[in-house]
Amino acid sequence: MNFSLGNKLVLKRTIANLKRDTLFECVGPQWYSASYKIGSGKESLFLKDSTGDILCIKHEGNLNEYFDIVPEPKPQIKPVPKPIQTTQIIEQIGLPGTPGAAGPPGIQGPQGPRGRQGIMGDAGADGLPGNDGKDGEKGDKGDQGPPGPQGPMGPRGLQGEQGPQGEQGPAGADGKQGPKGQRGEKGPQGPQGEIGPVGPVGPEGPMGPQGPQGKQGPAGPAGKDGNIGPQGEQGPVGPMGPQGPQGEQGPQGEHGESGVVSASYPLRYDEKKKELSFDIKFVNDKLAAIPVNPMTIDPLHNSGGSGLGVKKNGSVVLRTGVGFIDFGNNLTVTRSGSTVRVDALAGGGEGSVGPTGATGATGPQGNTGATGPTEDIISVFIDSTPDDISTGNKGYRIIPYSCESLEWYVIAGQTGSIEFDVKRSTFANYPTTSSIVGNDYPKLTNQFKNSNTGITAWSGFTAGDVVDFAINSNTGIKSVGLYIKIRRTI
Repeated sequence: MNFSLGNKLVLKRTIANLKRDTLFECVGPQWYSASYKIGSGKESLFLKDSTGDILCIKHEGNLNEYFDIVPEPKPQIKPVPKPIQTTQIIEQIGLPGTPGAAGPPGIQGPQGPRGRQGIMGDAGADGLPGNDGKDGEKGDKGDQGPPGPQGPMGPRGLQGEQGPQGEQGPAGADGKQGPKGQRGEKGPQGPQGEIGPVGPVGPEGPMGPQGPQGKQGPAGPAGKDGNIGPQGEQGPVGPMGPQGPQGEQGPQGEHGESGVVSASYPLRYDEKKKELSFDIKFVNDKLAAIPVNPMTIDPLHNSGGSGLGVKKNGSVVLRTGVGFIDFGNNLTVTRSGSTVRVDALAGGGEGSVGPTGATGATGPQGNTGATGPTEDIISVFIDSTPDDISTGNKGYRIIPYSCESLEWYVIAGQTGSIEFDVKRSTFANYPTTSSIVGNDYPKLTNQFKNSNTGITAWSGFTAGDVVDFAINSNTGIKSVGLYIKIRRTI
């Protein structure tokens, strides 16, 4: 396709904001108001639109897909009006002749307004550097005039009165320094000048090294007592120590007056012996009538166990699993150790109670039982202010007794993310350690405090273990404490 100067083009495909069927004229390279890139844009085509704006199309030789040449107008045959004669004359207009020679240039018109700045073209290649010019010749230095001779110093005259200060003359040339004169008397102090404006604050200097720690100040007054915290859960009761030997039984008090007693079957009352007894046959018949194995009702029945029993004159007459036996009134019930004695009172009202026998000697104290489980807190606190805490081992602890971990708490001085690991080892195997936390690492995640009050994944400690507190990772934490609640297991 011919893109010569002056050729008319029509746009076949829309390019950015250039609409299809827009007409353009090919012009030479010049300042342009807008540019459009097709492909790599290695070549440039300059076009003028119908408004006179110059556009630059940067392309790679594929403009046939976007533009068509506007064809030149074809010669037209113009009919001549039909005369009266019967013949018809047809005027044929030929093609335009060759353009004439260009006329002389016209007078230059006034300068038009400055057009819009075009898009900056690609930078040209750097030119070769020019050669350095030769240095000019240095001029001759002028001669310095000789100094004049100094005259002799005259004798010092008497000091006259100080005259008024004259106007300051121009500064003379510096002479040689004369001998030091005698020190004059101190003149009166002049008035204090006005305070000058405060200068700007200088930049903050670097932080100096930390000074030595000062002496500890006197203790402050005691603070008010805080609120009483909630009562902790009561620990399990320790095992009971062995029972001491039974003291000697005191003498029996005197019997009161005889009373009247009655008994309901199967109990029988012997008035002569003043004793109550069971109808053993009645009880055995009742037990035999139960259609189940007596062992499922009362496992003490055949085993001779230490359940509730009934004796007659020192001999066992019944062992049973009943809850209570109600003997009614007019009975004296006494207990000696695990034995309960029931004696019937004589007829009449209830006799007065005899004097209490002397208390038997106290048996020796039993051995102290094992200490019940106790709770404690083990902890580590790390302060790296003003820097973030680094990773690695941060503290150690010896565990004095076997224990289990119940809860952990992490409290920091800043909001951030940090992860602890808790490792253990026997003293003999240290420094070889292993983690005890499973997947339950004490940590903060964009927090300043966190806790787990129900540890289940941790393994326990054995007396004498070495505990190693370590930091696995940290972002933004400068001071932090880890607190572990433990409970003694032995």
